[in-house]
Amino acid sequence: MTVVANLLDNAIEACALGGRIQLSVRDDLEPQAVIVRVDDDGPGVPEELRDVIFDPDVSGKAPSPGKARRGIGLTIVKRVSARLGGDATVGTAPGGGARFTVRLPWVVAATPVSPVSTPRAGATV
Repeated sequence: MTVVANLLDNAIEACALGGRIQLSVRDDLEPQAVIVRVDDDGPGVPEELRDVIFDPDVSGKAPSPGKARRGIGLTIVKRVSARLGGDATVGTAPGGGARFTVRLPWVVAATPVSPVSTPRAGATV
């Protein structure tokens, strides 16, 4: 959830009031993977920032009065994605704006998970 929340926060901050944000989650684009995409119609990520936008302390948003830019949300997206065996990339959404894509592998449990048992009535736990 952290990955999706940070991508949506990023898109909300980038869009003007009334802007368009689209979230899609697909499992049919690549074998054994889930693809999460967030597109927005904000200003997009300039080409010169695309290689560093996931680095700490980097933000493509203009400073605004009273609002500090931490530049940590996309770093979290990249690190969590990598920790889960996936990746995060940035590009241009159809029609302009930013497209952030996270690819996560499907993980299949190596051993069956046993169901949680509930204690019998009168049993001490």
